[in-house]
Amino acid sequence: MIFDGNKCNFYSPNDTYAFYKEDDRYILDITSVLGESLSQTVNIIDDDNIEIAGASLKRME
Repeated sequence: MIFDGNKCNFYSPNDTYAFYKEDDRYILDITSVLGESLSQTVNIIDDDNIEIAGASLKRME
């Protein structure tokens, strides 16, 4: 997955996103190029791993 500061490719190839902290949890809001939205809680496991709503993601070298 790529996050370049403006776009990411989590939901579709060219999503826009917002990543922010709300109270004591992190939230990832994603909007696809077709306007479909997805909001997920992000759990930071360690420096190389995060979990987004049941989907574990690992940093690729």
